[in-house]
Amino acid sequence: MLWTLYVLLILIGLFCNKSKAYDFGVILFMSVLAWLNTSAADYSSVYLPTYLNPFGIYDMDMGWSWLCELGARCGLYYNGFAFVITAIALVLYREFGKRVGANTSFMLALFLIYPGLMSLVQFRQFVASCVGSVAVACLWSSHGKKRFVAFAALFLLAVLLHKSVVVLAFALIPSILCTFGKRGRMLVTLAAAAIFAGLLTNWETIVVQIFGEMRTSTYLSASEGATSVSLFGGLRNALLLVLVPVLAWLCCRYMASIKGTLGRGVFEWGLGKAELGILFLNIALLVLLPFVFLTNDFMRFERYGITLALALFAMMPELNRREPFLSCKALYVAVCFIFAYFYVANTFDSVYTPLLNPTMIPPFFA
Repeated sequence: MLWTLYVLLILIGLFCNKSKAYDFGVILFMSVLAWLNTSAADYSSVYLPTYLNPFGIYDMDMGWSWLCELGARCGLYYNGFAFVITAIALVLYREFGKRVGANTSFMLALFLIYPGLMSLVQFRQFVASCVGSVAVACLWSSHGKKRFVAFAALFLLAVLLHKSVVVLAFALIPSILCTFGKRGRMLVTLAAAAIFAGLLTNWETIVVQIFGEMRTSTYLSASEGATSVSLFGGLRNALLLVLVPVLAWLCCRYMASIKGTLGRGVFEWGLGKAELGILFLNIALLVLLPFVFLTNDFMRFERYGITLALALFAMMPELNRREPFLSCKALYVAVCFIFAYFYVANTFDSVYTPLLNPTMIPPFFA
């Protein structure tokens, strides 16, 4: 039953344009999956124990502990809590798409393919990424200094939920460079170079503490299984990391050609802040290329880029002059399926199958 609904929602999304009913259906479907999940990934080993003892788990981000404590005080069992949090997160993600001008229905259809179901596995990052998406939307869709205040508040909240959201700080760079004069830009460049040098010097510690958490530390130690990291896994992740910014650049270039501004510089293409912001952020994430060879599942970090890029892909069918390639919805569906296949092919039985074939109905309230 859930498999059928999953496929139908993806297919229906191809024909919807900012449909509130469809968007509600996707949000409800994902929330129900979160509620019924009792066996996929880290349900029993991480998330349920954390919820039952929010402040007793070592090295858990404090924002998530506070959120779990709030859910327990509201009388929710963990699965009911997951239902509510998933609904809130996807409402925020839809708001992101709405603010940047995307076809929210098609964006959510793409999200279902990838990283939709994987988001329910790496649950904290999913929630944090949705909050972070609204943060960058405020940065790109508003004017004046208030947008920086809104970005800072939402960004801080997202980081408290999952530290890896720090990669979204790249979104600030274009705005800062445009705000400062020539001397200011030079100072910013020097400061960035100094920070980068410090990060490079301590890259292993930073990868473990901020990005890779405890799992990556085992891969960094030769005595604890570093040989389990395959070259193919690293090359695969590197290829996928490059694929999204290339496609985002092609999308922006195509939109500029429609506007007749293609001969200018990239930031003079006459596109909105969101389109260029998504493009810049995905290009900036290429700095992670050296790290994708550390673990075979380093797609955790690139996922921020593709989650935002889905909105850019969902803008393309809105163009007045359509051409059969970049304005074709099937192209972006295919891209998302490529990500889904190469990333979850080896975890299909442990992730997709349990989520779409639940064996019981867990309690909603404690």
